[in-house]
Amino acid sequence: MKFVINFLLPYLKKYRTKYLVGGLFTFITSILVLPTPLLTRRIFDDVLPTNNFSNLLLLCSIIIAVIITQTLLNYFQTIYYFRVNSRLILDIKLNLIKKINNTRLDFLQNYSSGYLTTRIEDDVNRIQGLLGDNIIFTIRDILSMFLCLSAIFYLNWKLAVFISVIYPLFGLVIIKHSKKISMKSVPYYEEYGMYKQQLEETINSVPAIKSHNRYKYNIVKFLKQFNRLFIKSYDLTKESQLNGIITNFTNNTFPILIIFVGGYSIISGSFTLGSLLAVNTFAMMMFGMVFRILSFNSNLQSVIPSIQRIIEVLNFPHEYEENEANKSHVRHMKIDNWEFGNIHYKYETETNHPLCFENLNFSLKSGDKIGIFGKSGGGKTTFIKILHGLFIADGMTLSINNLAVNDESVKHSILRSRIAYVEQEPFLFNDSIYNNVKFGNADATHSDILKALNDSHCTEFIDKLPDSYNTKVGFRGNNVSIGQKQRIAVARALLKNASILIFDEATSNLDSESTNAVLSAIFNLPDNIAIIIISHNKDIIDRCNKMYEMSDNKLIPFKTN
Repeated sequence: MKFVINFLLPYLKKYRTKYLVGGLFTFITSILVLPTPLLTRRIFDDVLPTNNFSNLLLLCSIIIAVIITQTLLNYFQTIYYFRVNSRLILDIKLNLIKKINNTRLDFLQNYSSGYLTTRIEDDVNRIQGLLGDNIIFTIRDILSMFLCLSAIFYLNWKLAVFISVIYPLFGLVIIKHSKKISMKSVPYYEEYGMYKQQLEETINSVPAIKSHNRYKYNIVKFLKQFNRLFIKSYDLTKESQLNGIITNFTNNTFPILIIFVGGYSIISGSFTLGSLLAVNTFAMMMFGMVFRILSFNSNLQSVIPSIQRIIEVLNFPHEYEENEANKSHVRHMKIDNWEFGNIHYKYETETNHPLCFENLNFSLKSGDKIGIFGKSGGGKTTFIKILHGLFIADGMTLSINNLAVNDESVKHSILRSRIAYVEQEPFLFNDSIYNNVKFGNADATHSDILKALNDSHCTEFIDKLPDSYNTKVGFRGNNVSIGQKQRIAVARALLKNASILIFDEATSNLDSESTNAVLSAIFNLPDNIAIIIISHNKDIIDRCNKMYEMSDNKLIPFKTN
């Protein structure tokens, strides 16, 4: 329970003023539970026996006015709290997204987007039941419950004692059962995350399914995962339904018990019909309040696993924080040579696996055209991602212009700001070609962007599009071919004005004419830019002035032209 409070408290503090204002209106609504039952009692005991129509009209008008006031206050409270809660939920989701953005990529790639989406959406949305309005409503219900019980004591102390005994017993039963629901919720929510992950794989595997004519394969895997989820869901549903049955039984039988006890008092002449109606109304109100309080406790039990998973994401290993001043400084720094030393790296998921790289050193200078080749799976892409700072090799040293960079934050800024990386199948945003290229440099001018598009030979296909460079590339760039995606990514890299451009099989999906055109642009870049090319194409590697072979996790100089 303590870790739940510690997690929510900073968010609640941020909006404490708004919650206090809402709490004032909530307090008023708690007081308004008293007039209606007491005025109803007076109507039955005093007004109707005397046939006083004017008092009947007055009291009914007051009751209607109270009900209208309660309804309006409840409406405005709901709208008010919806706005506050939405902002608070957004804050939590933004913190999760920021954390994921700042998580080490080599660690993050162990989690599917479906699994992380479940954390951001489903788990965070479940917290709604614990937000400020529900806390305030619970406090309101506790206050209103004592007011109702005090009114019942005023009307009939025997019934008050009877209710004071029955309600706690009911509460103990529900609390005990809520713990069972909480225990069932943990495996269900975890299985639900795996289900979302399997669903994502099922949809993404459609091209492979069609290609291999294995239409039943992903259906079978989906059904197996669904059955595992169904078993957990079935167990949770049984407990939840049993909880509902207990509540409904109590809700239906309790008024009869009150009528029986109160009716006996009426027969004996110590109680009135109006008082019995008032007590029964107060008792039903209290039952609703007790049920909501217990529901809050039940929500708390079921939300605990969600908060634990959210905290798990917030505790992902983070990269070094980037400083805006560092980014601005290193973006305009003139860099003539780079030295990477003491590169040690081990894959996150393979704790017993030998080091991928051990004491690896690498250097390059402006104007170098470096080609790296080797067998697939030999670590070429991992090595490049380490150079770019996407994978973090703890203890790696970096020197630029023969000066050691000891500040890890500055080192991180240099690797990200001054190196551009084009993958084999690059990621494109669901935006226009123009904006995807401009993503490489937000400060680029229109003419800079057009030049990058031209140098990467994007204009060859852009000119044929109806909306030219304003054409939307679609989700994951599905509206353009892989070759066109690569050219757009090359344009984005050129626009970055980086000191090092890295191309990881970046022309593998281009035809020979486009490949030659893009390579011509790459190899004719200014001499202050170093180029690293990973390729299985010997003709491309031969155009470099330095060549390395990645073999047995070692970078071996091959030949210098």
